[in-house]
Amino acid sequence: RDVALSLLFSESESAELRNESLAILSMFPPFDSECSSIASDQSKIAYLVSSLCNSSSIEVRVNSAALIESILAGTMSSELRSHITNSDEIFAGVIGILTTPVPSPRTLKIGVKTLFALCL
Repeated sequence: RDVALSLLFSESESAELRNESLAILSMFPPFDSECSSIASDQSKIAYLVSSLCNSSSIEVRVNSAALIESILAGTMSSELRSHITNSDEIFAGVIGILTTPVPSPRTLKIGVKTLFALCL
């Protein structure tokens, strides 16, 4: 996980490598301590939100939503969670993946879980 996290948030890595790291982290979420660390770093959250809202790949958008959901679930501080959930852009991004033409079952599951995590 440490390697995947460092690759994901490294600006010097290729987009493909960052997307693969994101895919790994969406399946094997970070530990709670790592979630809090990510949640406290606005640049990391901004990167995930940007991937959720602006990527042309639905897989990247869904993986971003999955990682955001994991970070919210693993962050115990309500203050840190509120910094993340105060962004209308996140809600729009999640709604965007739910309204894609013919969403996959995984897309629907992650979209609903992420919306639920955003509302807690």
